[in-house]
Amino acid sequence: MHAALMRGQSAEEFKETFLPARLLPALEKTLERRLKAEQAGDVHFDAFTRGRYATDASHYQIMPVGVVAPRSIADAEHALAICRAEGVAVTARGGGTSQAGQTVNHSLIVDCSQYLNRIVEIDAAGRRCVVEPGIVLDELNRALKPYGLWFPVDISTASRATIGGMVGNNSCGARSLRYGNTRENVVSIDAVLADSTRAHFGRMGESGVNVPPRFFAILLRLPVAKPPKSSGVFPRCSAASAATISTPSFPGATTSIWRISWSVRKARSRFRPAWN
Repeated sequence: MHAALMRGQSAEEFKETFLPARLLPALEKTLERRLKAEQAGDVHFDAFTRGRYATDASHYQIMPVGVVAPRSIADAEHALAICRAEGVAVTARGGGTSQAGQTVNHSLIVDCSQYLNRIVEIDAAGRRCVVEPGIVLDELNRALKPYGLWFPVDISTASRATIGGMVGNNSCGARSLRYGNTRENVVSIDAVLADSTRAHFGRMGESGVNVPPRFFAILLRLPVAKPPKSSGVFPRCSAASAATISTPSFPGATTSIWRISWSVRKARSRFRPAWN
């Protein structure tokens, strides 16, 4: 603060510069009142709770507008709809283990870890399971252990990191060279986008995949925008960039992951040397 004031800023100018997240008091109260009245989950706008969600495992500290812990997928969708109507940004949060500040923002925090942490289905024969985004990795593996299975992305924060956060970060773990990273172990994702669109992300060509066309438009534009870098990393995408899709601009990223279908491995593989 002293450094800012030394540059000639007044206290009010400092607040404008470093606290841009503060909504107008009337709008903030309206948002809080609507979230509580329309029962969008556990709603917290007090300074103590907001302060706890202002940090994660990174060195960043950003005070959120408020915090909502939805008790169901319907609650999460309802919170998104209210924020969209009020013009307030939303950030989905799991265990807060991100080291680059992904879970802190000048926005409404949607905490998926408190209630959206259920295992929907375990298909032991097919080595797949369906989970909600807030389940912790260690808890998932404990549930899979009786079947002789485990999810092989063994990150160091497994005792607190959630599956939804692992998807957002594409977590790797110490054995990713052998077992792959998160995206290579995901079968499909049912998601709710910022504009309330529901999408089913899965392997191309499989039935039921419902991805908004604008996603393809953005992916195909990337090699054109940055050809030297893209061609080296994503040669197939570069080869397909000749195709042109005319769609509206993408209004927002995936805000709330709904259900995630995972592939799991036999547990004994965990202790097998990587060079075998």
